[in-house]
Amino acid sequence: MKNEEEREKLKKLHPDEAQTLDDAFEQVDKLQPVTKQRFAFLLMGEIRSFLGGLLQPNDDSDS
Repeated sequence: MKNEEEREKLKKLHPDEAQTLDDAFEQVDKLQPVTKQRFAFLLMGEIRSFLGGLLQPNDDSDS
């Protein structure tokens, strides 16, 4: 909700650029979910590789 208020304030301050602002906000809205998904995907990959390293048996301790 706060983003909507900020957007309306910007549009009122710059009425001549309202369409440009709308276009920019639309682009940001399209990017945000992808960015969040990508971040989550990368984070999961890091966690898996870290846990995989922890779970692999050490060859030195077997002997």
